[in-house]
Amino acid sequence: MHRIKNLAVVAVLAAVAAPLSASALSTYLSTFNSKYGTSGTALDSCTTCHGSGGTSTFNPYGTDVRANIASGIASALTLAEPKDSDGDKVTNLDEITARTLPGDATSFPVAPAPKIAVAPTSLSFGTVAVGSSATQTATVSNTGTADLTVTSVSSCNGTSTEFTASPAAAFTVAPGGTQTLTVKYAPADATTDSGCIQLANNDSTDGTVQIAVSGTGQSQPTAVVDVDITRFSVPKRLDLSRGGTAAPKVSVVNAGTVAGTVTVHVEGSVTDAQGVAAIVYTASQDVTLAPAATAKVSFPAYAPAGPEVVTWTATVADQDPDVDASSATTKVVP
Repeated sequence: MHRIKNLAVVAVLAAVAAPLSASALSTYLSTFNSKYGTSGTALDSCTTCHGSGGTSTFNPYGTDVRANIASGIASALTLAEPKDSDGDKVTNLDEITARTLPGDATSFPVAPAPKIAVAPTSLSFGTVAVGSSATQTATVSNTGTADLTVTSVSSCNGTSTEFTASPAAAFTVAPGGTQTLTVKYAPADATTDSGCIQLANNDSTDGTVQIAVSGTGQSQPTAVVDVDITRFSVPKRLDLSRGGTAAPKVSVVNAGTVAGTVTVHVEGSVTDAQGVAAIVYTASQDVTLAPAATAKVSFPAYAPAGPEVVTWTATVADQDPDVDASSATTKVVP
């Protein structure tokens, strides 16, 4: 009889010592889901409190809840809320609210954070005339979940002041938003320039982003009158028996950038049997031309006295240093 009573007492004690028995687990989970609205989420599972060994083991959160289970499951859950059971620096309540596991240190809410992206990462301006400027743009994007703050826009060390960026002041880009950055290149001399524009920002992984820049200044051409000969015509053969004469004609064009007046000169020479050249014809005319304008200049006729070979040369005297000359010959026969 005493043995039976002792067994009954052991059974009662065993029931008290195992308050989280399998039969109670369903009730505890229902209370948890009802209290926190977690039905159907990752927390609607025994693993919220139990370890890898099943319901007979407890993770750190389950251990903290179990410590106060004698006061009832609802009270035990409330008492565990301000604790950081898994030591990930997030309270159990914040983890439950974020639907992460309060008993697993590898599961925790991800704090909102900005993420910067810049495209393109380099800008090449090519050749730009000195005294003028060129602009290009880059797009600053925020692919993160919190506001991106670009705290400063500046030139990298060693970058020429011929490169400037706008906006130059701090600016903010909302999550999913973009900001256009305009970079200007204004060369002051005929040299090659390079460097980078840097953006300091609050992205914890890319706190400074750089955009490479390059360009070459080119000296502007001097405004000059540049008249070129496009055609020089004289007779190739002249028959004295027919009383022929040679009247040179020169066609010209102003390939320069300004209008002006130039002198067109034609000269004819004859070389004798001893190889001595003598000038037999010379004439000049002034012509005024606007940029890209053309003209045909006619010269007085030349009447040879006898058979000879006349070598003609037409030249233009203008402001451009290039040589503007053309030549031709006329064979004079009896």
